[in-house]
Amino acid sequence: MHLDDRVAVGAVACLLLALLTWFLVRGISTDAANYSATLRLFDEFALAEASLHRNVLEARSRLLENDNPIDGREAIEAIVHVSRKALSDLNIAVDYVVADAIR
Repeated sequence: MHLDDRVAVGAVACLLLALLTWFLVRGISTDAANYSATLRLFDEFALAEASLHRNVLEARSRLLENDNPIDGREAIEAIVHVSRKALSDLNIAVDYVVADAIR
């Protein structure tokens, strides 16, 4: 390792140490109101996430009040149609591969 490389590594290490020290000093806060507001924000986020998970589970079990079973039936029929088409295309592709393998 050349002297220039060592100087560069030392400079980067010093800058990193200074940056981490600055973060440490800025992170030490005795302001109780700021700390309380931050905790409240995290609590609100956790509550929103739990609410989202609850709604997903209710939608899966069809317990939501605004659930429309007719739309669900149409969606399922569309999925079945697309699946049948994909399966048909797959069967055709398999037939071509088998025909090529036989030749």
